Amino acid sequence: MKTSIRPATENDCEEVASVLQEATRWLAAKGMPMWSLEAFTPEKIRKEVFEFYVASYREAIAGVLKFQLEDAVLWPDLPSGDSAFVDRLAVRREFAGYGLPKELLDFAVRKAASLGKKYLRLDCAADRPKLRRVYEECGFRYHSNLYVPPFHVARYEYAIKKENSFRFEVQQPEGAEKKP
Repeated sequence: MKTSIRPATENDCEEVASVLQEATRWLAAKGMPMWSLEAFTPEKIRKEVFEFYVASYREAIAGVLKFQLEDAVLWPDLPSGDSAFVDRLAVRREFAGYGLPKELLDFAVRKAASLGKKYLRLDCAADRPKLRRVYEECGFRYHSNLYVPPFHVARYEYAIKKENSFRFEVQQPEGAEKKP
């Protein structure tokens, strides 16, 4: 699947909200509620849209992720400045199964490396073994659990190697082939 990843713009607010709402509904239907629909209105996304990146396939936004330089709520015990954080990674159901989460996470690793970060960190519900396995298969290492009422989260980190900083690309050129 040929995808491109770029920073979200104000024009993307409705699409970013739509991807996150779709993921929220899907998780709830599977009996695994995670987010609330109210958190993902276009108006609320507009306030943080510049922290999002969108993955597009044939002009359609197929997935999103939020890239942050701080996360004091879920990572309060870290030294400031050595990490970047991924939050709200979601893929439209029609694009599930094509490796898009891995592409988004690879992108986030390269972006963090380009900013001189030592780690890329993320968290997920501690009781989601399939999701945890996805992160582990993408090279993330379990760090610890944390209870942030009412959630129990598993925290993961990816140690950034120097060579990751030389491969950063904001957007893949149109028609270019992806490397496996």
